[in-house]
Amino acid sequence: MNHFSFPPRYLAALVVCLFVGHISLSAQTTAKSLAGHGGSGDATVVNLEEEDGTWSFFLDEQSQVYFIDFESLPVTLSEIIVKDQKGKVKMEDDVSALPVNTIYELSYSDLSPGIYDVELHSYSKIMRRRIIVH
Repeated sequence: MNHFSFPPRYLAALVVCLFVGHISLSAQTTAKSLAGHGGSGDATVVNLEEEDGTWSFFLDEQSQVYFIDFESLPVTLSEIIVKDQKGKVKMEDDVSALPVNTIYELSYSDLSPGIYDVELHSYSKIMRRRIIVH
């Protein structure tokens, strides 16, 4: 019998993400319904703060990973982009094929210390969160 286990810090983050995702009242907007209404170039930009309950974004400082809970987002994501303060793209990932209940792991261990903007792109909006890497 195979036994699979998570390290305790990942398991705790996963449990929190799943709990928050299940109590979320926001529904995912399907990518198909928005595909014909303009891409991210026409998207509304929303700046999100840590206190904003509409974006599930959890930090594990020890492993230098941000966990993003797709299920608690009000939209279906197409892409995740990390930009430095000059607007230069440092990371980019097409997430359009991932399920809506994904808990995405964004590792920032390869980034130099500084301030970055994490952008979650959907077909109708861009949700932006500023992070500081030490």
